[in-house]
Amino acid sequence: MSAANVTVAVRCRPWIGRQNEADEATRRCIVTMSDSKVIVEDPESQDGVRTFEFDHAIWSHNPQDGHYKDQTWVYNNIGKKLLDDATVGYNSVVFAYGQTGSGKTFSMAGSKDQPGITPLLIGDLFKWRAAEIAKSKASERINVNVKLTYCEIYMEKVHTRGPSVPVSSIDQVALASAGTRPTR
Repeated sequence: MSAANVTVAVRCRPWIGRQNEADEATRRCIVTMSDSKVIVEDPESQDGVRTFEFDHAIWSHNPQDGHYKDQTWVYNNIGKKLLDDATVGYNSVVFAYGQTGSGKTFSMAGSKDQPGITPLLIGDLFKWRAAEIAKSKASERINVNVKLTYCEIYMEKVHTRGPSVPVSSIDQVALASAGTRPTR
């Protein structure tokens, strides 16, 4: 058995809202990424560059770029490892951190057309559960205990997101919530 321990990933999201409306001449992306490196230019200086290294540097800024990483890539490279570890008994946690508007909710929840880590992981978790039950013998009792918590820390307060449901009905909730976003 091997556990993931801690994996740190950083993601550069596309322009949103007012950023899309800004004049091309005044709008400039000061971040570049490759594999595990993030390079940030100092917009006030011609030679001020800082380089950071992470487990994953995820370029999701421009879908036309050859190194663009979509929601599926994020899930396959981060979420699946969490699921693999959880199915052999390890606790798995995703901690998304960043300022308001930085893309945390999109990475985690996604949208109907581009589901994020949470709905993709929940879907695969229940596929795994169904496969485990299907391959068990009729005389065996399979017990799969699943506890999901989705919370947000906002303005120094913890807010639990999502429905509070008994475990027996979590299959229907997981399937019904795939592709939806939490509400405030």
